[in-house]
Amino acid sequence: MNKIRFTNLLFCLAVCSLSTPVWLSAQAPEPPEQETAATAHNSTLIEPFLLLEDHELDELIAILQRIRKMPTEQRIELANTVDRFRRMPEEQRRNLREGAGRRGQSKAIDNDTWRQMMSQLSPDQRLDVQLRLQDAPVNERQVVRQTILNEWQSLQSKAEAD
Repeated sequence: MNKIRFTNLLFCLAVCSLSTPVWLSAQAPEPPEQETAATAHNSTLIEPFLLLEDHELDELIAILQRIRKMPTEQRIELANTVDRFRRMPEEQRRNLREGAGRRGQSKAIDNDTWRQMMSQLSPDQRLDVQLRLQDAPVNERQVVRQTILNEWQSLQSKAEAD
């Protein structure tokens, strides 16, 4: 959940930096007694970052440096991409995150089991698994992978029972 919030925070930071670069400017801070609307706005922008760890702040700095190096057209494209992502239904956003490598805990366990299975198979068996996956249509490969994994697990259970 923290990763999702951190990712959303990064998207928010990207959009805020594109639309309101005021807080990134190197202007001298205004005296505290001259609280203005701009100062209040900057304070609101800074609040989410106050509780971040140093490594998270370093990651944000790196992101901001990459954004600064982007041409204007690329920044606009990024802002549009972030906006489209935010307007997506939550399920579609979750699927995109999982597709980008941010998989749920159960999928991480499946990946560990898959690695264990592949390491225990003979080279011929691994080749057979690879061919089965390659022959499957792209949109069905995950189902085929899960079927292969289930078959292997049932064989392991039978071997342990004997």
